[in-house]
Amino acid sequence: MRHTVFLMTAIALAGCASPEQRCIDRAQQDLNTVSRLIAETEANLARGYRYVTEPAPTFGYGFCTGSYNIRFCSSNYTNTRRVPVAIEPDEELAKLEGLRTKQQELSARSAQNAAACQAIS
Repeated sequence: MRHTVFLMTAIALAGCASPEQRCIDRAQQDLNTVSRLIAETEANLARGYRYVTEPAPTFGYGFCTGSYNIRFCSSNYTNTRRVPVAIEPDEELAKLEGLRTKQQELSARSAQNAAACQAIS
């Protein structure tokens, strides 16, 4: 639900942005993703574990109505749940170092792309 509201808001606001701002946003999209992954990896290291989202099938029984009758029926649907999973600290540190290197590369590239966006406008 929260993600749907966020997505709808982002779509609505994207229509309001200038072409220059949309160009800059596209130029910084990869950098923002890597920055989010860095924050997530740092949080995992601080906690000592990470969360994995996995499906959780749910089965239910109840009464259904229709055509002037009531009958017993079942429903099946899938929820998701966050499950903590142990991490290997050395692997997480190596991943974090790789992400920081990538962040530096993307920072320089996105600055160039953003400058190009401003030059076009």
